[in-house]
Parts: sequence; C-alpha cells; structure tokens
Amino acid sequence: MQKVAVFLKHKKNSVLLEEFLDEKYEVVQCTKVNLFEKCYDLIIIDDFILNEISSDIEIMKKRQDPIFLPFLLITSYKGENIIKDNPLCKKVDDFVKTPIDKSELAYRVNSLLEARKLSIESDRRYYALTENLPLGVCIIQNQKFVYVNSILAKKNTKEKIVGTPFINYIHPEDQEKALKYYQEMVTNHEKKSSSNLRIVDNNETRWINFHAQRITHKAELALLIIILDITEKIIKDAHVEYLSYHDGLTGVYNKTFFVKELERIEKQNMLPLTIIMGDVNNLKLVNDAFGHVEGDKLIKKVAGIIQECCRKDDIVVRWGGDEFMIILHHAYSTDAAKVCKRIKESLDKTEDIQIKISIALGYATKDTKEQSVEEILKEAENRMYRNKLTENASTRHAVIDSLNKTLKEKSFETEEHTIRLQKLAVEMGKELRLSDDKLDELSLLASLHDIGKVGIPEKILLKTGKLSPNEWEIIKKHPEIGYRIVKSIPELAHVAEAILSHHEKWDGSGYPRGLKGNQIPTISRIISIIDAYDVMTHNRAYKKTVTQYEAIKEIKKCTGHQFDPDLVNHFIRRMETCQ
Repeated sequence: MQKVAVFLKHKKNSVLLEEFLDEKYEVVQCTKVNLFEKCYDLIIIDDFILNEISSDIEIMKKRQDPIFLPFLLITSYKGENIIKDNPLCKKVDDFVKTPIDKSELAYRVNSLLEARKLSIESDRRYYALTENLPLGVCIIQNQKFVYVNSILAKKNTKEKIVGTPFINYIHPEDQEKALKYYQEMVTNHEKKSSSNLRIVDNNETRWINFHAQRITHKAELALLIIILDITEKIIKDAHVEYLSYHDGLTGVYNKTFFVKELERIEKQNMLPLTIIMGDVNNLKLVNDAFGHVEGDKLIKKVAGIIQECCRKDDIVVRWGGDEFMIILHHAYSTDAAKVCKRIKESLDKTEDIQIKISIALGYATKDTKEQSVEEILKEAENRMYRNKLTENASTRHAVIDSLNKTLKEKSFETEEHTIRLQKLAVEMGKELRLSDDKLDELSLLASLHDIGKVGIPEKILLKTGKLSPNEWEIIKKHPEIGYRIVKSIPELAHVAEAILSHHEKWDGSGYPRGLKGNQIPTISRIISIIDAYDVMTHNRAYKKTVTQYEAIKEIKKCTGHQFDPDLVNHFIRRMETCQ
C-alpha cells in the first residue's frame, strides 16, 4: 500500500483528506520532524507549511532522485495559475484549491502516485539493466562513487565502494590525469568523452577504457561512467610492440630497432656516437657439440653479460645469430674501450657454462657531421674481424681443452686412457711403418675420437645396465657430433673424417654410414682395435675388466667382422713383442 504524508495547518482540510485517502492509502499525519525521517510516496502540504519547509523540499527530492517524489499543495490562493504566479509553488508538483473538490483531489493524487510508480519502475529497470551489462557502470558525484554495478564491484563490496573518493582506485601515476579529466568533464560543455588509464583493483593494476557522460543525479551534476577492462588488449598490444623491437631469445633490442634508432640519431645529429660490434666465437661449435638449446643458452648468457657491462643508457642489440651491436650515446672511443674491457673480463670469469665463452669486439666513433653512420659501422666491423682473426687460434684450442675437460667430467674418459691410446696408436703406426704425418694424425685421433660424446647426456654415458633402443641411437650420434666439432676448426679438420668413421666395421655393419673394408680410413681402423682393447682391460661403467689374454682372444673373435684382419695380426704381433 502506498504511503501518503499529510502535513497541513488547517485541521478541517486534514480531516477531509484523511477520510478520503484512508480508503486506498496508508495516511500518516506528520510533523516537521517525522516528515523528514521516513520515506513516502506522496506528500500533501498547504500554503502555510509550504512557507515553512520550502527550503527543505529540494533536499527531500534529492534523496530519492532519480525516483520521483511528488508534493501536492492544498492552496487557498485564488489565482488562475498557482505555480506560475507564486515562486514558492514552483517547488511543488501539483495543487488543489480550497474548498476541496473530491473528484479533482482524486484525479491529482492518482496522477502523482502513478507518476511516482512509473518512476520507481523505470529506476528498477535502469539498475537491472546496468547490473546485467557486461561492462562496469558507476556514477561519480563530487568526486565520490554514488553507484557501482556488480561487474565493477562484487556485491559484498559495493557498500565499501559507494561513498569513497574515486581517486582512491586510480593508479598513483594516473591520478593527476584522472582529476584533470574529471574537472574538465564537470566544467565544460562537452557532454561525452572517453580515455584510458590504470586502476588498482585488489592490489592488481588494470587498464580500463571509460566513457563519461554528464548527468543530473539527485538534482546535482554527476558523471555516468561506462568502463571496459582493456588490460588483456593493452598487454597483447604491448607484447606485439615489444616483439617488434626486441630479440625473442635474449630480450635485447633487435635489428629493426637498431635501424630506427640510428635514423633518429642522425636526424637529431647526436654526437659523439660510438658503435661497438661483437661476434661470439665458436657458436657453431657449441651448437654442434651440445645442440642448439645449449647454443641458445650461451647467446642469452652473452647478452646478459653485455648488458651488465654497459652503461645505463647504452643500447644493446642482437644483430644476427652470433652478432651484437652496442650504441653508446655521447661516448668516445675511450668509453667504448672500457666497455669492451669489462665485457671480456666478465666472460673470462664465467664458470656456469660447459665451455669457455669469448667474443671478438670492434668499435668506431662518429664525432663530426660529415661522417656517415655507414662508415662507422664498416670501421667497427673491420676492427672486429681483425680482433677475431687474432683470437681465433687460441680461442679454438681453449674450446677443445674445455670440451675434453667436460668429456672427462661426464664419462670414464680419463687422461690416462688418452695417454694409453696415443702410446698404443703410435706403436701400432710404427709397426705399420706409417709416415710421420700419419703418426701425428693417429695420435691426434687417439685424443679426439670420442670428443662427440660431450653432446651425449651423462645419464646415458654412465648407465651400467643395458641401453634401450632409443638410448643406443643417441649414443651412435657421437661420431657425427665429433665430426662437426673438429670440422669447424681448421687446424684439426684433417682428422674429422677419421673421427666420423671410428665406429665403422670391417664387414659394413658399423655406423654411422655403414662403410666396409678399405672404405674406412686406416687410422680409424687402427683406433677401433686399440680402443676396444683398452676398454676391455680397464674399468668401465658398462663392462668388467678382463685380462690381456682374454681381450686379445675377443679381438681375434671379432676379426673379419668388426676389425681389419691384417691390422689385427699386426696388433697381436706388437702386443706379443711388448710382453
């Protein structure tokens, strides 16, 4: 039942109204006090009361805005147009003249209550709509939230949000922008606008796009805000932009950014400009020995070291597979020399990688407008290659030493095994009257034939039980790995073919190519015999030690199948001579 408040000076009118209204409505006879304490659907007043509460009518209406709160005036004024002629009457919504006509009173009361009902239904539909929207909706008035929908705030936290300053939820770095935007919206004549900014939601930073429109709420200016969470889009766009200018593996800048940055530098004539060019040594060798995964780890390690050794504003760029560029703004050659020194010293101290890392570096400086960037790049590149040629020989030997050390650490390949093989190989070579060059090749092969095992997982190399078919296939790859390693080093390349062939068998049943007979290099056939002998007569994870007699017996058994019969005869004769 709708509730009607009656607050009249004249009791006669009050009694009449109460009798009339009691039939359909709950009627409350009010005083000034309880008129403001409760909610009503209609308030009926007279001229005297209008004068008394005219300043409060607007306040009461604001409390229920946008829901319509009607005031009906019972007036003794005799003018034709009450509201137009009396300024105070502009605050009421309708009037009835005295003496009261019941039919007119019924019409006025029903009209105002129906308008009130429609306002309530409209308001409910509005809030139901906002609650079901897939967007955040809020109303901000006097810089505070007066309404938020469920999408914007969980239902159990709405009460905490309503009444709080909106600025509390804005990211600190965007608060000045948000306040400026708010002031512009409430003061200028532009009704609609949109923008992006960051909010802080449960300690999580989110990006939003919001559309604001000025509205009237409780008879005062407010902003209706429609909010769309665009965090995922911002992250995606930022990622796309990041990938456009950064190297996906190392995270440093890429060639696209480098070119764009040089164009900017030239346009603004930012001098002096120094460029350092670097080329990581033996990356191919690492890829061949340990695989591209390890090669990628090495590149990432180098990139990290370069960044640590550069100045704060220097720009590190990955130019290609193993090449880096460094842009040094407002720097001379002396500054570049210091950076290069720090990089080399840091690389020398690096221990958490399987082989020694090194990088060839060269730099050049543009300190006049007349010089072109292309000239500087060419000069830096020439200096880098000169540095690379100087360092290559020593670097390659250091890498081989490092690989041999790694092999000994992850397997049973010991220094003693290598020495024994070299001794037996040279003795065998002399028995065969090989040339000095071939004896050198044989000795080198003895020390490097299993170098490819550095690329085999340690758990397979040290497995004491029978290898699975898959593990065996992995083991069989070590001659090819060793071949690629040695082939990349000019000083050792002449034994690459022998390393590739040292597990081939006389009858063609070996690997990796199935060579047979004299297709197999002589020194490979020699190493296969003496390596088998040494493995049998010394401890291995996968084999028990046997006597020299038993080892020779086994080698004889494999003659014509695994081993060259003629070479086996020479080997046995040599071993018998040495006894």
